[in-house]
Formats: sequence, structure tokens, C-alpha cells
Amino acid sequence: MKTIQVEISAACGTNGLPPQLLAQVGPAFDWHADEHNAFNLVAMTTAPPTYVGFSLADTWAHMRYFAAIDPGNNHLSLRREWNELDPHQKTILADDWGVGFPLLYLMEQLDLVHLAPTGYWIKSIEEALGVKIPLRKSKHGPPKLPDFVAFDTSGPLSRD
Repeated sequence: MKTIQVEISAACGTNGLPPQLLAQVGPAFDWHADEHNAFNLVAMTTAPPTYVGFSLADTWAHMRYFAAIDPGNNHLSLRREWNELDPHQKTILADDWGVGFPLLYLMEQLDLVHLAPTGYWIKSIEEALGVKIPLRKSKHGPPKLPDFVAFDTSGPLSRD
């Protein structure tokens, strides 16, 4: 377990913020994250949605990033050797960790039980209902679809 400082801000408004997160708006606090679970989420969210079964591909994030974590620090930080990592590789690491750890936090706080890529989820609904769902898609801004749709213990919830 590693400690990560979390601050939930209302700077962009609170419209649509789930009550569990709305209650946490305010000063920063420490969250204890299981890095193994975060790396599982990185591997899961980068796999094709129809992929099932166990393989070495399911553990790639552990193999790539577990050695990067400084075991001597309670807070999530890189080992000294990783400070000299190529900037492009550091960007990839930051992107992957920027998916895994926030998703883990949201899963824990919102009782999320399943994640699906939004495009795959919409396509599945269209096929099941035999209808085309008209969507205005954009790569940026408010019309952009979220990357994932998440389901909690009481039904669907979509968030980026």
C-alpha cells in the first residue's frame, strides 16, 4: 500500500459530482492505494473489451511499473534510478498511472463493479436493441464522450 495525497476540488463546479465525492471536496487528505490493484486496472483498461482469460498480457503493467516504485517510501514515488528515465517513457508512465490510480480511487469510493469502454458499451446496446443511438461525438470539450462507462452496485454511471 502506498499513500497518495488526494484533493477533490469544486473549482470547475460540482454539477453531477456523486454525493460520495461531493462530501470529500475540501482540503487534501491521504489515501492508501494498493498499487497492485491500480496496475490491474491499467492492464484491464488497455485490453480489448472482448478479451477473456488469463495470460501474461494481464500482468504487463505489474511487470513494467512495479520495479519503478520506491519500496523505501510510504508515499507513491519513483525509485531514484527512474528519475533519469527518457521523457517519453516518463510520459507513458504518467499516463498509465493517471488511469490506474484514479480509477481505483473511484471504484473504491463509488462501489464501482465494472468498467467498459464507452464505444463498446454503446455498440453492445445498439446490437441488443437493434437500434442506432444518435450521438454527437467530439474529441474535445463537452460533446466528448467519456472514455469509460462504469457500473456501481445500483446501476450505470458514466465518468471520464
